[in-house]
Amino acid sequence: LALHGNPTEEASEQRNRALELVEAFCFNNPEGQLVLLSTLKGSQSVDSPGTAILDALFDLDTPRKRDPWHCWYASALLCNLIDGNEDAKRTLFQHQISNEDDGIEDSSDILTELMLNLIRITRDSRGSTCQKSIVGYLQLLVVWLHESPSSIKNFLHEGSYVQYLIERITTQSFSQDTEIQGLCSLILGICV
Repeated sequence: LALHGNPTEEASEQRNRALELVEAFCFNNPEGQLVLLSTLKGSQSVDSPGTAILDALFDLDTPRKRDPWHCWYASALLCNLIDGNEDAKRTLFQHQISNEDDGIEDSSDILTELMLNLIRITRDSRGSTCQKSIVGYLQLLVVWLHESPSSIKNFLHEGSYVQYLIERITTQSFSQDTEIQGLCSLILGICV
């Protein structure tokens, strides 16, 4: 319901309640978080919570046309699955996403896909629909890196990620949302 609700006022309240239900289930429940996170490994043909979250998180073109909050809710759900749980954060980093382009099978980790999408949509010119996705990705990074030295080490391994953060922080633009600058500053501070 949180992922596939429509963006009307009435449905937003239902989506928020569904998100709060997942948050309540995951709070102080590391085993429950890991069980839900284990559904990320399902095949694309199997409809599991993890597969639905990843589909919503990384398929930016199709759903965003009808629901600009689609990616944000996926990010918020994934935040609940890893919040305060180092094992869950490690599991998320180790998960590989399969990509198939022109018959060539390729796989990458979720952090790489997240940062590639973040960089791509930052350059996108679709206005507020991109802003919601960017904020969703950045809030996921805040939760993922918070009190997780291994996650920070993995994040800092790729220098372009820090460069992206610094560019967002130092860009003086009226179109640049201060919330995005603040989240980038927070992520950089967590890394320091």
